[in-house]
Amino acid sequence: MHTKIYKNNKIISRPKVAHTVFQKARGLMFSKQRDLLFVFKTEERLNFHMVFVFYPIDIIFINHNFEVVDFKKSFKPFTFYYSKRKALYALEVKEGFIEENNIKIGDKLFIGEKNNSKNSKRKSKNKSVKKTVKKKASERKNSNKKSSRKK
Repeated sequence: MHTKIYKNNKIISRPKVAHTVFQKARGLMFSKQRDLLFVFKTEERLNFHMVFVFYPIDIIFINHNFEVVDFKKSFKPFTFYYSKRKALYALEVKEGFIEENNIKIGDKLFIGEKNNSKNSKRKSKNKSVKKTVKKKASERKNSNKKSSRKK
């Protein structure tokens, strides 16, 4: 699945979305360079590695309010990075992307399809990604209820 990332109403990326555990674990390992958006169930400090990724990338960490909370420029192969702040999304992009798009801490990035109506400009929330996050949270909540019933 692909989505769009906007900054100031301009499309800056069309990443593939990694939702599943397998997609997140694999990331960009053994693949050609492309943009990849990781969607997590909860906000937390995120740990990334560049094992078997043979080219440097930039990585941007985004919170539940779609604000940039951290980034790593020129993340080199076979290294590790632990985000400084909690994030719900991580966007892996080509090296130099942060500079080219003038990304700064606190910037708001819209994730998803943009509609040109006045309401959508005021409410820049991503319905499809938020739906997935809510669905996963609901599934986790239901599995916790089932496990507590068994006891």
